[in-house]
Amino acid sequence: MRLNSLIVQVSFAVASATFFTSCGDLLEQAKEEAEKADYEATWTTGCISKENNNGEVETYNKVTRTITAEESTETNEEFEKTDTKCAGKALFTINATAKFDVGGELSTPTGAKEVDITPTKVTITLKTAEYVSMFAEYKLCGVSDWKIDTETDITTASCEDGEKMNDTIYDIFVVDGNKMTLGDKNGDKTGKTAALRPTTLSTKDDVFTKE
Repeated sequence: MRLNSLIVQVSFAVASATFFTSCGDLLEQAKEEAEKADYEATWTTGCISKENNNGEVETYNKVTRTITAEESTETNEEFEKTDTKCAGKALFTINATAKFDVGGELSTPTGAKEVDITPTKVTITLKTAEYVSMFAEYKLCGVSDWKIDTETDITTASCEDGEKMNDTIYDIFVVDGNKMTLGDKNGDKTGKTAALRPTTLSTKDDVFTKE
């Protein structure tokens, strides 16, 4: 009987230790989740139309961005103008990793915070022969030997208006539940310098939904 009793006691002790260890792990996990900032998640824009100066749709675009405490990784895909759901083959894909430096809260817009986004690595992969020819003809990003389905590092390249791909973007953002909105950089407040940081929120291009 004493042996049986001892076995029961040992079994209970092991079960208790396992239970409390599991509870401790769950509590630690819950604590880590609670300490996460509201922007630490994966976000997507959905399929957004891109218009030319005449208001005509040229392409569709989809951005997926994963943000951690200090870093953002982003996949930016461009699609044909007929691909309104961004469901087909992309014309090209840009992958970027950046420092995501969140600053103080602003008085306006309500709940907005400053953020400085500094790319540390940017690559582009062209997916069609047409885009390879176009990029090669104009030597876009200073590259002439573009190849299809080949990742090209353009981190320090100047691809548009003399701006380098790793230039810091001075932005703002607001998180409201499952929605994150960045600043409107289509006007004078382009985000190219701290003085040109946006003061209003985007209504289209930089509106993300949490996945």
